[in-house]
Amino acid sequence: MITPNREPIRIMLVDNHTLVRTGFRMLIDSQPGLKVVGEAGSIAGALAVAAQEQPDIILLELNLNGSQDTEIIPQLLCAAQKARLLLVTADRDPQIQQQAVRSGAMGVVLKEQPAEVLTKAIQKVHAGEAWLDRTMIANVLAKMSRARAWGRETRSRADCRAQPARTRGRYAHWSGTQKQADRRKPLH
Repeated sequence: MITPNREPIRIMLVDNHTLVRTGFRMLIDSQPGLKVVGEAGSIAGALAVAAQEQPDIILLELNLNGSQDTEIIPQLLCAAQKARLLLVTADRDPQIQQQAVRSGAMGVVLKEQPAEVLTKAIQKVHAGEAWLDRTMIANVLAKMSRARAWGRETRSRADCRAQPARTRGRYAHWSGTQKQADRRKPLH
């Protein structure tokens, strides 16, 4: 069966290590249907290349300026409006990974994983799927549902502990001691 010729998935590499970008380029360009169309080693360079090349997929290592700043993710996605972003990182910190997903990354691939994982992740994310492990999906969804329930994006545990303190006087009768219940004022 002859398959129709498809355009290759156009990929942009963003990593501050030239050797890493070179290795990714060699891996990706050796795969049928994948093509590296640009690369950058800095935030400014990444934004310029994304705007010019309009890649399908952006492979991003966050550690471009010595910090794990996820603010570049929405900026890259604005510069390349049809692109989907995969975080490719050596950082196993789930907080950073979750923040990247909340900022717009469609997946996370650890640099310690086999090359086949990266190529499969590129294909799946390009097809519209997310590439996340189950624990991360559960954590991100739980955080999102709590944010919706509280009506704002983030809420610390201190905020959650403060909620019962604010309502303690209104519901003293639930505390189990008659003395506290006698001191409460009627709610009417």
